[in-house]
Amino acid sequence: MTLSSDLWGANQDLAQACLEHPFVRGIATGTLPVSRFAYYVGQDTFFLQAFARAYCVAAAKAPDPEGFEVFHTLAGGAVEELKLHQGYAAEWGADLSAVAPAPATRRYVPPRHRLGGGCGADSRRHVSLHAAVCLFGAKAG
Repeated sequence: MTLSSDLWGANQDLAQACLEHPFVRGIATGTLPVSRFAYYVGQDTFFLQAFARAYCVAAAKAPDPEGFEVFHTLAGGAVEELKLHQGYAAEWGADLSAVAPAPATRRYVPPRHRLGGGCGADSRRHVSLHAAVCLFGAKAG
């Protein structure tokens, strides 16, 4: 068994609850109102912009080529997802730059000085930890 398998196995109830959430079910069935999805896309845009910036800073400060490549790849993934969001927004005639992040979104994105703003290994660890939480959470859906 791997750590990932162990964690998924120990948390199947939570994973199932996520899959049954009305928002996720609405996306799956095509019944989620566009306005609710647009709100989510706006909030996720704020989140992705913060993480893309943090990944870039972490890449620039990586002590080795492998670290540079990992953070560069993560930044590229965030930018690609932002392009998807921009495509949705253009389709709906929405201006994502006008979206104000909700308090919960602001709390989810750590302060800049903790997310890539430092210069040492602790900064890279913070970025890595927050990236892992995001990526593992994305696999639940």
